[in-house]
Amino acid sequence: MLKIEKPNILIVDDNPANILSIEKTIRSNDYNIITANSGNEALACVLEYDFALILLDVQMPQMDGFETARFIKSNSDTHHIPIIFITAINKEKKHVFEGYNAGAVDYLFKPIDPHILSSKVNIFIELYKNKKEIERYAKTLIRSNKDLEQFAYIASHDLQEPLRTISVYIQLIEKKIKEQLDEDCLSFMGRTVKAVDRMRNMINGILDFARISNQAKPFAPFSIETLLHSALNNLNHLIKDKDAIITNDNYFPEIICDDTQITIVFQNLISNALKFCDKEPPRIHISAKQGKGEWIFCVKDNGIGINEAYYEKIFDIFRRLHGNSKYQGTGIGLSLCKRIVERHGGRIWVVSEFGVGSEFYFSIKNS
Repeated sequence: MLKIEKPNILIVDDNPANILSIEKTIRSNDYNIITANSGNEALACVLEYDFALILLDVQMPQMDGFETARFIKSNSDTHHIPIIFITAINKEKKHVFEGYNAGAVDYLFKPIDPHILSSKVNIFIELYKNKKEIERYAKTLIRSNKDLEQFAYIASHDLQEPLRTISVYIQLIEKKIKEQLDEDCLSFMGRTVKAVDRMRNMINGILDFARISNQAKPFAPFSIETLLHSALNNLNHLIKDKDAIITNDNYFPEIICDDTQITIVFQNLISNALKFCDKEPPRIHISAKQGKGEWIFCVKDNGIGINEAYYEKIFDIFRRLHGNSKYQGTGIGLSLCKRIVERHGGRIWVVSEFGVGSEFYFSIKNS
């Protein structure tokens, strides 16, 4: 584990004796103590150092503690620093409220109980250390995710060419010596070509998965009706082949999103509804309703349904509930949808009845 640098505490008081007294009370090897004799000095310090806590006197010439606190809290780089006011006067409630309104987390009166002050300081030091540790882990996780995405993109891209070569040469061999091969050999070669095609489809799915972050677009306002229309156009041939009946609500909202990615979500959910349906004709309805701080969209079908035990598992990458012999696919589509929806701050889930049909829901936060 990386060692976190010692936290800094700032003591601000125009009386050197008061500063010395506080220093003696809270002195520790666990943190550094920096002092300032005025509000202006304090403002200069917070711009130069990062602080776990500020112990701030109220009564100071030129700029009092309240004004100093307001300046600190108004700056986006320093507003997060907790401030404890320390004063020998202004015990009236209105002054205490003024301190809290200025951004204080606590208000202590002199003479200060050393045990109380030390305890409060130690609490904020621990909070600061925990915060820094979480930030370090978050940065490490972000770097790791980017490295994995880049690796997946490069590895998948580089695998395409050898697979293409295998497929081409097998077909050339079959063409050249086809008359010399028995039915079993021809079957083996056909299965090999199909396996290569499945592998290429999986690689393309991995590339799509990696592109969610690598080629993501900034969010902008888009009409869901327009995105749904694009998804249906992309599936036009499959819809006609299945003689599917697709209906939708009369109203869809405008949301802030990556239009390409939300189109992919609709396209994948509708495509799955068409694929996993043994009834004639397949019936699909797309709807939208407003939730608490979010829009919820639903793709409802009359397909084969899903056992409740698999509600969560189907969103795992490469998770397939059926063999390729009956329902072809890569097991990436729903995991792709989940990742896109989560990028948009939403969630995705399914409600289904085996043999009756499924309802796939996903939400997008209101802006």
